[in-house]
Amino acid sequence: MPSLVMAVVTVLGIAVLLDGRSRSALSPAIRPLAALLAAIVAWQGLGVLLRGDMNAEDAAALASSVAIVMLLPVAALAARREGAIGRFLLLLFSFGLAAAVLSLALHLNGQLHGGNPIRSILAERLVPFGRARHAILGAGGIAASFLAGLALIRSGGLRRTIALPGLAVMAATLLLTQSRGPIIALALATVALLAIDHVPLRRRALAALAFAGACFALPVALVLLEPWLTSMVCAGGTGVCRPSQRQDMWYALTGMIRERPWFGWGPSFRLGADTVGHAHNGLLGTAFFFGLPMAAMFLAAFGHALVRGAGQARGPVRDFVIGGLCFAAGFIGSDLPNPFAFFNTHYLFLWLPLVLGVVSATSEQEGLP
Repeated sequence: MPSLVMAVVTVLGIAVLLDGRSRSALSPAIRPLAALLAAIVAWQGLGVLLRGDMNAEDAAALASSVAIVMLLPVAALAARREGAIGRFLLLLFSFGLAAAVLSLALHLNGQLHGGNPIRSILAERLVPFGRARHAILGAGGIAASFLAGLALIRSGGLRRTIALPGLAVMAATLLLTQSRGPIIALALATVALLAIDHVPLRRRALAALAFAGACFALPVALVLLEPWLTSMVCAGGTGVCRPSQRQDMWYALTGMIRERPWFGWGPSFRLGADTVGHAHNGLLGTAFFFGLPMAAMFLAAFGHALVRGAGQARGPVRDFVIGGLCFAAGFIGSDLPNPFAFFNTHYLFLWLPLVLGVVSATSEQEGLP
């Protein structure tokens, strides 16, 4: 499935670039992001060559990065069709709601078997239905669908009587995953999305960057304060009080980054089996796997898209871009060690909002839908 999806996206992107009429329809305004993404792929490929440890995971990560680049021409062409992005957001909300309903039904069916019903439901973490089959990554997909629905509601694109119960179901599903990072990230992104309307247009780009920075910083701060917080609030070490083991990992990785600051250790490198296995922080993980320059380029692409998206008139695309990127910033703060690894939910809550932040702003400036 990952190879098939990456191949389809890549072939579509190449087809757009090879077709003269489609290529001429692409605005020059997308070139800065295209250059940044191309530089990321080039740096990643150079790292594979210089490290000399090419394996299947390195190749898959590189192929995923190529597919991310190819999202740009595909999305840029799609954005020129009237209502195309709005229809996509509606589909994303609908599929996310269907996955949430099915996930909730399967979870309740498996957990309600006598005794205390609340304790029974919370006994195990809900794993959202879908290809992710992982509580944290599945939560990312549900959150992306939630933000798509919220963006449509705020623009009047969905009836509140239908959509609000759907958002409630997705929120309940997300809470039952007990995935603290995505839950906190979605709460922060929702606040940022509601607050951005009260910021004057001339300051909105700076405010969006500040909101995203806060969404990243708060989960990091909670991890750093974890021993103090758990001693105050938690009586046991299960459920939401389970130890995250992130502090030790972060400390170990910062030392290893200093050993290989330019091209990193490669996406297939893993620490010992007695650790949590990976960085649980997107910036730290990117620097660790691919080097500090690639982490800087990722930050530049992220910031560029957020600034372009925040400058748009209020609408579902702007809201999805701001909400998605603020959520991604929070998610990166405590999870998502390699943003360039292929996973459906990475594309939904990180790369699609990032790309749409640029291509939708371009379409609006050109007087297109």
